[in-house]
Amino acid sequence: MNDLPSPSTPRNLRKRPQKRTVPEDDDDDSTDNEPSAKKKRQWKRDWVRWVSESKWEKDPSYKQKVGSEEIHGSDAMKFYNLTGEEMDTLPFWKFENINSLSHPGRSYVDNEVKRLAYRKLAMLVGFHKEDMEENELLRQGYILFEEKQIQRRQGNPNTPTEPITGTIFIPKPHETYRNPLTGIPHGCWESPVWRNGVLIGHWLNAQFTPDDDGEWIPKERFKPLGSDTWIEQRG
Repeated sequence: MNDLPSPSTPRNLRKRPQKRTVPEDDDDDSTDNEPSAKKKRQWKRDWVRWVSESKWEKDPSYKQKVGSEEIHGSDAMKFYNLTGEEMDTLPFWKFENINSLSHPGRSYVDNEVKRLAYRKLAMLVGFHKEDMEENELLRQGYILFEEKQIQRRQGNPNTPTEPITGTIFIPKPHETYRNPLTGIPHGCWESPVWRNGVLIGHWLNAQFTPDDDGEWIPKERFKPLGSDTWIEQRG
């Protein structure tokens, strides 16, 4: 006997489940160990808002404090995982970029970049919503940053443990300005020079000039790769 229903056989039709529309304030699926997607989105919006409201008002007279550790913008963004827009919340000093004369380089105080990176990580996981002091917020961000660094080094053992930085000095008049170990005048630092994707040497940058004529800065500011001699760059 055929048990299949004929067109005239009564049967209960199975209704298709209706797609549930979740109200915006009703998708809190957080658990004890994992915050909800909604909370994560809100924390991200909080961070974006903080960045947009914290832009540095450019000051042409700004210079880093003598003795502070400086870091170039490109190195800072790569090491601390920051965007250009986020870096715009920090004061910077422009320097000559021989790789692209129309695009000067930017020098930042490394400690200020660190605090920005720590704040970002802390806010993206919601610590800014907790009742904690500023120092504790940054401390929590530091812990998160170190954890991420460990993970990065596990994935790539060649991951640098420290960023590339330099120390800001100001030379004193009538002194020998060159560092006897590096040959670099105090108050200066080197930047790599690339041509067609190949490193060809280093360029001497300087922030402070003790004399109006700036004669202490040598004209010989380019050192070819593999050479110990600075030469005057032409063309």
